[in-house]
Amino acid sequence: MRFRVRIWILLGVVPFAAVRNADAFENQWHLGGGLGAAWFDRATSPAPMTAVHGAYGMSDEFDARGEVLLSAPHSERGNTALLSSLLLGVTYKLDVIQWIPWAGLAASVHHLGGQLRQPGASSMQAGGSLLLGLDYAWSRSLGAGVEVNLSAFPFEPGHSASSPIYTTALIRFEHRWGW
Repeated sequence: MRFRVRIWILLGVVPFAAVRNADAFENQWHLGGGLGAAWFDRATSPAPMTAVHGAYGMSDEFDARGEVLLSAPHSERGNTALLSSLLLGVTYKLDVIQWIPWAGLAASVHHLGGQLRQPGASSMQAGGSLLLGLDYAWSRSLGAGVEVNLSAFPFEPGHSASSPIYTTALIRFEHRWGW
């Protein structure tokens, strides 16, 4: 009888002793960049863009995140305008072994140059952004992923019925440290 109890205990403990640790992100720093495309409302064609991001893992699920985006969309009038953005927000991630889906919300400030700005409006516009992404952890310190940002400018004059939408799609790479 004692032998059977020991066997059952051993069978119950061994699987947990052999499990690999999860690559959680609490207290980790992230720094990376990305390349992609940007669209400003319906008035522009897709334009190349670049981004730099940084994040801090507040817990296994939540990151504080900052991102700088730079693009040069072409307007319907054929002019190129510089569009730069700063996003500060929080993302929620689901740490699923090596694939990490995440989503977040950010406050954003955008500098609209040239034809992107409404007549009489400021070149600086406040807005909000929805962030969606999927990362792949190559290792504890290196990762890659895809990201889509949707930014709206609800405070821009002349757009009370429908706010312009700034959409970005990125392929990202990042380095992580501090675990």
